[in-house]
Amino acid sequence: MQVSRFSAFGRDGWRKPAALLALLGALGMMPGAAWAQQPDLDQTFLNAPNVLDGNLIRFCVYPESAIGHLEEELAHVLGAALLLEVEVVTVEPPIAIPGLDTIPISIEDLFLLLSNECDGFMGLELAPEAYPTWLTFTRPYFEAPYVAVARPGTFDSLEALTPDDRVATQSLTTGDIQFSAYNNALSEGQRVRRVPYPHTDLQFERLLDGSVDAAIVWEPWLRHPDIGVDGVEVIANGAIPLGTRSIGMGLRSRDTFLRTALDDAIALLEQDGTLAEVFSAAGLN
Repeated sequence: MQVSRFSAFGRDGWRKPAALLALLGALGMMPGAAWAQQPDLDQTFLNAPNVLDGNLIRFCVYPESAIGHLEEELAHVLGAALLLEVEVVTVEPPIAIPGLDTIPISIEDLFLLLSNECDGFMGLELAPEAYPTWLTFTRPYFEAPYVAVARPGTFDSLEALTPDDRVATQSLTTGDIQFSAYNNALSEGQRVRRVPYPHTDLQFERLLDGSVDAAIVWEPWLRHPDIGVDGVEVIANGAIPLGTRSIGMGLRSRDTFLRTALDDAIALLEQDGTLAEVFSAAGLN
């Protein structure tokens, strides 16, 4: 099933990727009370409150994310653990950007999807403090670090770069925030030149053509079947913190029973090694 509700709701002020909202929250830049309530939407856009429909559970999946190609399989694995049939709702963004590392969905659209189309939205970065209170999250089902990469034979460590070198980051991701904080704490004469880009494809492109000397990327993009990056290697980050991204599922806060059931299913799949099998088969250990 294809879901394309994005162009119907909201204006530019609402169209912020979930990861950007999370990072703004981490920086103390989120608006206050306006985000604590559900979006002010015409009720005609909303169906009756979602409940599990008999033995069916519906998962929204954004396939263009770094692990989106695995999440349909993961949805079926979770459904099997809960002894439920699974329906996967494929969500398309308003603008398709290859390699996009965040989910370009507005808060209104997320609320509409969780009210009308699915019981849980997969692939969200876990930063609950940055989201409105009507949204809650499962425990993480995947976590991976940000890493530094360079062309083979150029640098062994991110710390080896000099002020004449350039580092590509993806704007307002955890890796970008962490690196910027470290870099800005150095004296002006020691700082490496940071070059922010909107998406990971462009980071790799500029690294391979020599426009930049290193890049900071979320590790799963190095294993993504549609990226297929050759000619780069992971280098040490040394004392430079780059952080990790934890991924889970978003649900409405009122769905506490479902969240508990999903948490238990994720924990069970962790313990019996099923989650590891799903991700290790794709080279994500």
